[in-house]
Order: sequence, then C-alpha cells, then structure tokens
Amino acid sequence: MSAQILPHEVLLDDWFVALREVEPGSPAAFFDRDGTLIRNVPYLADSDEVCLERGAVEALSAYRRSGFAIIVITNQSGIARGLVTPAQYASVNQRMINLLGADLVDAIIACPFHPEGVAPWNVPDHPWRKPATGMIDAAASRFGVDVARSVLLGDSVIDIEAGLRAGIGHLIHLGTGHGQRDRAAVENLSRANPGTRISCLASLQSLEVEELAR
Repeated sequence: MSAQILPHEVLLDDWFVALREVEPGSPAAFFDRDGTLIRNVPYLADSDEVCLERGAVEALSAYRRSGFAIIVITNQSGIARGLVTPAQYASVNQRMINLLGADLVDAIIACPFHPEGVAPWNVPDHPWRKPATGMIDAAASRFGVDVARSVLLGDSVIDIEAGLRAGIGHLIHLGTGHGQRDRAAVENLSRANPGTRISCLASLQSLEVEELAR
C-alpha cells in the first residue's frame, strides 16, 4: 500500500521556485530573506516596501564569482495566518529579484506553513519550517549541491540552527533584522558546537570577499 500524500505535501512544488540551473556538486550560499537580503518588515505584503539590506548585491555577487549557487530559504508564516496572499508574496520576491539582479538568485524556497495558520496552511512541525532542515534538504536533492562546503547567512537563531542541523559548513549570523535580539543565543549555540564554524557579523557589508570560499 502506498503512503498517503497529505494536501500540504502536494502544495510544496508551488513554493520551490527554481530560476536558474545549478551545476551539481557546487557549494551553495543559503540566504534568509527578511532581515538578511531585504529589510525586515513584519508580514511584508506590499512590494513597494521592499528595500535591500546594504551590501546584499555585493555579497551575492561575490559568492557568485566564487562558484556558489545562491538559494533563498524563507519562513513565511504570514501566508498561513492570512496576512499575506501567495500573489503578494510572489510580488515581493519579484521586486527583490529586480533590485538584486536576475542573475544573482538561483532559487527561492519558502515555507508557508505554521501551526497557528488557517487550513491548508495550519501544519504543526512542518519539515520545511526553519529550524527544520526541509528547505535545505529539498535544495540539496533538487540541485545536488555540496552541503558540507556550503554557507548559510541569516539574522535569526533559527536560521543558524537549521544550518547546523543540515551540516552546512559555515554559518554566518548577521546583526540586521532580528540579529541583535538573537545574537546571544547564537553565541551560546557556537560555544555548544565548537566543531562548527559560526561567524557573527554586523551586516552583509562586513563580509570579506577573500573569506567567502574558505
């Protein structure tokens, strides 16, 4: 007997948007969206409010030159809560891509599920919702990226936890967005996992290009 396919599993294909081909075996730079690439606006639904974080274009360009695939992974509970429509979410993404440059993003993966949402989005402990690793796992499966040589950048402790669980080689916590709120928790996580490279930076502007591929 085949396993039952749940409605939320059918919906997942709609939330993995591949924009470019990725060479199998490449490392990936996994970026959170809100508070990392763009300014954090709670439940962002208006594309006119999209504003890039300083250094976003330069950071993505540097990773691109260093041979990294660039993949955005983002929790979007506003969709589950009925505060953001799928069309508004897509419009925000398109505005972000327009500002970044179309050749700088290979894929955008989102988790629209949240236990406090409305059906069909009210899924408890969804495997794609960070700090779970589902979005990273999906990218690795689809593109064949080398997770161990990859890097993850985010402003929240749950970003860093997801990268740690997935076995990403370098985790970078940024002080933008929720970064200042979560910095102490990330530092505690770093001390508890001395074998994992976790860097704490003020912003994307603090990235040193020569350090990116190490």
